[in-house]
Amino acid sequence: MDTAYKERSFLASQESSGGWFIQATGLHAAAERLDREKHPAQDDEPTLSFLSEHQLLLGLAFENLLKGFIVLVRLKTGQKPALPRDCYVHKLEALATRVECGELALTADKIMFLSRLSPYIKWAGRYPIPRKSTELILKVSGSRVVEQNLWARIAPLLCKRVRIMKGGLESMGGYRLYLDLETRTLNNTSP
Repeated sequence: MDTAYKERSFLASQESSGGWFIQATGLHAAAERLDREKHPAQDDEPTLSFLSEHQLLLGLAFENLLKGFIVLVRLKTGQKPALPRDCYVHKLEALATRVECGELALTADKIMFLSRLSPYIKWAGRYPIPRKSTELILKVSGSRVVEQNLWARIAPLLCKRVRIMKGGLESMGGYRLYLDLETRTLNNTSP
């Protein structure tokens, strides 16, 4: 692949809140397929449950949603970089309490729900034990209602305003495409 094209694509991706949203919805859909209430592990599957994997995917979905919102707000207010270095974390509570996420008006119980998913991103969705005993958590399923309500409230806020940069940054001749999920199309008209 052409190095200049890769660089343009990379820079455009940095300014695409839509990329974060699309990744979040894919992860959320995958988590739904592993939901033990909807799809319990079958007798012929070599596992007791998919709880850890479900929580890992759910946590990653919310992480992408929050990072997409941070990117959206920072781009709207002209802040650079679109995703600051201190957002390169898997601590959902840290992301959710950033100034850029203020519009989400997350309550303490919603932030607690998100913080409970953070260890699954860090280790519990991938390994049987953490590196330290102090990081050990009890693997329990969370409140399905809280998760559904939180997703239903945050995802549409981002969905209505996300954009994808096509062809590089605007300064490089690229242009904005906005998602229209009702028609499942991209258009270059601002919402």
